Amino acid sequence: METSQIDIRWHELLFGVRWSVRYHMRRQQFFERWHTITSATSVVFGSATVAFVLAEMGAAWIAGGAIVVTFFSAIDLVVGTSRMARHHNDLARRFIGVEKSMAEVAEPHEEDVRRFTGERLTIESDEPPVLRNLDILCHNELMRAQGYPEDGQKQLGPVQTLFAPFLDWRPHAVGVSSGGTADGAE
Repeated sequence: METSQIDIRWHELLFGVRWSVRYHMRRQQFFERWHTITSATSVVFGSATVAFVLAEMGAAWIAGGAIVVTFFSAIDLVVGTSRMARHHNDLARRFIGVEKSMAEVAEPHEEDVRRFTGERLTIESDEPPVLRNLDILCHNELMRAQGYPEDGQKQLGPVQTLFAPFLDWRPHAVGVSSGGTADGAE
C-alpha cells in the first residue's frame, strides 16, 4: 500500500513534536541539575563547620571554596536556572499536549496537518534559541527509540557531545554516518 503525502507529512509532524518534547525535557533537567548543584555547593561551602575545617587547612582552601560558591551562584543568578527549568517544562508540556491531540486523530486529513503545524509553530515562537548539538543528540535518540536505522544519523564528536547541554561547540562540523549528508539536510 502506498503512503500518501498526508501520511508522510503527519508522520514528520509527529516526529518533530516528539523531538521537541525530548529537547525541552533535556533542557529542563540540565537547568534543574545546575540549580541543585549550586544550592548544594552553597550549603556545603557556606556552612560554619566546613569553613572551620577549611580554615585549618589554610587560607587557599577558604578562598577556593568561596570562588566555587561565587561562580556557581553567579551562573545560577544570571542564567536564572529555576526560571529556565520551568520554561522548558512548560514548553515540553505544551508539545506533549499537541502529541496527545494528534494521537486522538484516527485518520489525519490536510486540515489536521495544517492545524497541528500551526500549534507547533505557536509553541516554537516561545522557544529560546536552540542548542543545535543538543538538538542533534535528541534527534538521534528519538530515531533509535523509534527503530530507525542508524545509517544517516548526524554524528557529534566527543567534545560536542560533552558540551551539548551548555553551548554549541562547532555545530557546523557535525558528521553524518554513511548514507547521509553533512550539511544538516534531512
